[in-house]
Amino acid sequence: MQTPFVRALACLCLGATFLAAAVPRPNIVLFLADDLGWADAPWHGSTDSLPHLTKLAREGVRLEAHYVHPMCSPTRAALLSGRYASRFGVTAAQNQRAYPWETVTLASALKAAGYETALVGKWHLGSRPSEGPQKFGFDHGYGSLAGGVTPYTHRYKAGEFSVTWHRNGQLLEEEGHVTDLLAREAVRWVEQRGSQPFFLYLPFTAIHVPIDEADKWLQANARITDPARRLRAACSSHMDDTIGQVLAALERKHLRDNTLVLFLSDNGAHP
Repeated sequence: MQTPFVRALACLCLGATFLAAAVPRPNIVLFLADDLGWADAPWHGSTDSLPHLTKLAREGVRLEAHYVHPMCSPTRAALLSGRYASRFGVTAAQNQRAYPWETVTLASALKAAGYETALVGKWHLGSRPSEGPQKFGFDHGYGSLAGGVTPYTHRYKAGEFSVTWHRNGQLLEEEGHVTDLLAREAVRWVEQRGSQPFFLYLPFTAIHVPIDEADKWLQANARITDPARRLRAACSSHMDDTIGQVLAALERKHLRDNTLVLFLSDNGAHP
């Protein structure tokens, strides 16, 4: 059973192939926060500094009756397949491959409709390089194959899947904060686009633990007196800045007016 969200996007984009060539198909940029709660949003009363998201909420459409699974892998499995995650046996965070091979995903459906597709960020639907996003409809994949990673060393816990940072299924080592690396990759990918419509899926590791943020982002939330709460808000602000960078890249390419921008959170705040 498809969720209304995925069904609507699929109808929008697949149906566009039958329109006259003069009608451009919309680009799609989908941002997904990790562990951002309902009350973390400024439009719900939070004091977190999120100017770009606040602007999107003010000028766009807020879907306030949106429901997700209580953990990251199930939400991702449902979001990209349009089916309940339990149909794939995905009920908790997992490193095993979530989908049977040849599963139709939002990315593969859009690719079949002529879209270029990219995932920049956290996959967590199969943590082996041979099970990454490029196997399920994404032309380009970059980020963490597993779950939330350490901000500067990009490691996921300990054990088999600790080394998880990749580009197109090839594990690699890079320097820099995880959020900055995702920003750089996403902006670069947008700037390389031509006339073909595209789908960019950017699932952040923010604001999932572990968190380590520079003083710049802590100062942006200096009015929050509790140190732990301020650190979490700093991580949100850093994520918001990346969203702003991607939107600015769309503006530079004169693509913003023909791009559907969506922002979701995967499972609500971490207890």
